Amino acid sequence: MSDYLSFELQVEIIKRLPVKPLLQFRSVSKRWKTLVDNSKFIATHTVGQTQLNHFLYDANKLILSFDMTTQEFTLIDLPNCFAHQSSMEISISKLKGSLVLLEYGTNNEKQDCVIWVMNNGVPNLFSKLCAINAPYASIKILAFIKNGGPMMEKQYEFGEPAAFVFYDLCSKDFNHTAIYAKGGSFFVDSYMETLLLLDHPDSSAFLSLTEDKPVAALKKLEQISNSFMSSRER
Repeated sequence: MSDYLSFELQVEIIKRLPVKPLLQFRSVSKRWKTLVDNSKFIATHTVGQTQLNHFLYDANKLILSFDMTTQEFTLIDLPNCFAHQSSMEISISKLKGSLVLLEYGTNNEKQDCVIWVMNNGVPNLFSKLCAINAPYASIKILAFIKNGGPMMEKQYEFGEPAAFVFYDLCSKDFNHTAIYAKGGSFFVDSYMETLLLLDHPDSSAFLSLTEDKPVAALKKLEQISNSFMSSRER
């Protein structure tokens, strides 16, 4: 590559690569290794790997899409059925790169949730994915795993500890993880590969959450949860 492309152009290409091949290319030459290990390059690469389209949500049922590349706002219309429902609660999430609307309601003192997904990323075009009728006082969708199933926080009754569960869209079953905490304290965020810890091999420990065995991967969190429950019983 160096025979045909300037080093500046090589940098522009390299900084667009995912983390795994980028780490492999450190062995190509000393110059590339120095580049990838540079703190300024790492910061630039991390920013470049983040999503460029962001959504802003307002409690008055207004959603704006903001493109960080063009610096432009776009108004996104909600499904028509939302226009006549003033008491419902709405939040947003993401499923496989598409915007998701979460419509919460109450049925016989139990909470339910309708999941709406933007069709193929087309603004103002949503389809109803499913409705979750939960036999619980409170449910909250935290995020979605790769197969589309939601991770949730649920409470049997208000005031009781909340549980971390997975919901199966096919069987409509709630799969429990034996993880409990104070209601409203669960938080989930997306994992993103990064070079930020490249020169700190022992600074952090990570839990690997896989789609196949989510419960087994959360054993350490279960230990923390058990400690929380024990402290409440004292």
